[in-house]
Amino acid sequence: MRQLNIYRRLILLALVCMALPLSCDLQKEWYLEVPDFTAGSEIPGCDTLSGSCKYALEGIYKVIDGSDMFGDTLVLKQTKDKISLFGYKNVAYFIMDGGSKGSEIFLEGYWRFAVDDETGLARLHIFNARGLIAGDTLLQDIYLFGESGNSNFSDVRPFNLHLVRKFTSRLRKDPFIIGAHRSGGRTADKLPASENSLAMINYTGYFGSNGIEIDVRLTKDKIPVLYHDPDLNIRLIQKGPLLGNISDYTYPQLLTMVRLIHGETIPTLTEALDAALLNQELKTVWLDMKDPAAVNVAIPIQLEYIDRAKIRGRDLNILIGIPSEEAYSSFAAYPGYNNIPSLCELSTGKVTFLNSKAWAFRWTGGFMDKEVSDMHRQGRKCLVWTLDVPEFTEIYTSHGSTDPLVRFDGILTNYPTILTYYHYVRHNF
Repeated sequence: MRQLNIYRRLILLALVCMALPLSCDLQKEWYLEVPDFTAGSEIPGCDTLSGSCKYALEGIYKVIDGSDMFGDTLVLKQTKDKISLFGYKNVAYFIMDGGSKGSEIFLEGYWRFAVDDETGLARLHIFNARGLIAGDTLLQDIYLFGESGNSNFSDVRPFNLHLVRKFTSRLRKDPFIIGAHRSGGRTADKLPASENSLAMINYTGYFGSNGIEIDVRLTKDKIPVLYHDPDLNIRLIQKGPLLGNISDYTYPQLLTMVRLIHGETIPTLTEALDAALLNQELKTVWLDMKDPAAVNVAIPIQLEYIDRAKIRGRDLNILIGIPSEEAYSSFAAYPGYNNIPSLCELSTGKVTFLNSKAWAFRWTGGFMDKEVSDMHRQGRKCLVWTLDVPEFTEIYTSHGSTDPLVRFDGILTNYPTILTYYHYVRHNF
């Protein structure tokens, strides 16, 4: 009875805390408001752009006006239900809605410099676009005319683009993994959704991601959940009544009394894989076993969702991530471990022993050409983590361009937009 009363008091405290956002649940340093066209939007009343039309727009564009802010080149790519632009200068990216009226195409949305807090709005306009609207991917002479500005669109500048090289991502099976760390980036990166949340798994495709890494821990009642740190802290959650480790609490307690920075609940692994299964952009899910005790519980769930993906005709690779010796021991003790898809961050010898599908290593170790070649000869993929420096992202993305044996199969980063830029710029799709 005493424990029940304590539990009720904790629930009451949580509800009080949720009702007092200014004092309890807003860590302003983790927020960056995403601007939108609250008035004057061109999109309402437009026809929705078809998938074929969005693919027809894809390509490498020269920035005619606006290069001082966004660089001289941008990659335009369809991303889920939107159009995204990716650049190298200031790690700029745009996430835009699109529509058409008659023979014209309209794009509008927000831009962001991923490495700082600067953000604003942009809109683009294509005239005489009947061919593009019909999905003609052969059109080469594409101009986008428009403007960009600050978050309230009061300081507006010309923003014009011209297609210089075409690609169409749907016509080529692209094996390269654009991996988003913690499902899209860190809370510290002030993204529109919390790291390791369902909202971020659903959002990450707008960054160009086709792979995600998510962190798995175990609750007191043995439910695998997504959470990076061992403890509940205000870097990852809103202020609330619970303190201590994730493993100190049952999932119902966490579900009732904990909210991530943007207000989401801590998701279960099952919920996360449901979201990944529905997200057609995703090809790879890396389950980073932060808690070695989670390995035995996560594997049956992993195998179930691998089967579900096959039934749906999805090409979705779900890998148990082995980041530590403790996780290695837990995985190696599991019956039939060498037939379970895994990704190992330890030595190449242990990768071979586990029969892992992939080896992942820290980028600061260099290119590791010999080890990468050995792994490739064994039919295993090689990934680099966690690479955030734009200059090194360019170098690692282009490494091995003349030698497939040392070319990386993917990169994990907190800034998938810059990785998307360099990946599409380096390839002649």
